[in-house]
Formats: sequence, C-alpha cells, structure tokens
Amino acid sequence: SPSPAIAGDCSFKQIPTISYYWDPNCAPRGGPGCNADGRHMKCRFCGTGPFPACPTGPVAAKASPAPSSSPSPEIAGDCSFSATPALPYFWDTECAPRGGAGCNADGKHMECRLCGKAPYPDCPSER
Repeated sequence: SPSPAIAGDCSFKQIPTISYYWDPNCAPRGGPGCNADGRHMKCRFCGTGPFPACPTGPVAAKASPAPSSSPSPEIAGDCSFSATPALPYFWDTECAPRGGAGCNADGKHMECRLCGKAPYPDCPSER
C-alpha cells in the first residue's frame, strides 16, 4: 500500500485499484482523474483510461493490480470520456454539488461517477 509521503494528501477510505498522485494542476478547475478520493481536488488518478500518465519518481502511488473487467458504457448517462475508462461508470446527480469518491470521472461533469470497485459506490442495476 502507498505510504502517505508518496500518496500526497489523498485520503481514501479504501486504497483504489487505480494508481494516483497529488497533482497541484488539478486545482481549481479539475480534469480527468482529479478529486480521486472524493475529498481533495488535487488527488488524481493516473495511468489508465482517460487519466493522464502517472509521473515517475517519488510522486506516484502504485495501486493494487486490478482484476480485468469490461466497462459498462450503457449506464454512462451524459459522461464524455476521451478514452473509455477501465471501470464502469454512471450519471449520478448525488455528485453535484459536493462531489465524492469517483465523481467527475470524465474531468468534465461532476455527475459522471466511477462505480463497482472500492472506494466507489456500487453501480446501479440496469433498468
């Protein structure tokens, strides 16, 4: 598990399966992967899907290996990714205005939320 020095000020309830790092460039406007822990805009996912490449050196925190799963774009609502993420996602109005773990997943819409794996909420069942 990442040490607090490596992980910056990210504070996850459960360590995610996606790598992350502290990125001052996320504030104040955000971007893909920013607000990764649902608490700090500067905590950013990296290295997969729509997220930027992870920095090298002491800044990056390695995540646990993720089991392979296929994303579920059919539950995506109005999310707009430049590249399909590795995790499923959905449109969650509970993300606005305060955010939360997985919110702002596409870096454009606060309501676009990753789901299905800790620290994210369960994905909604298909209707």
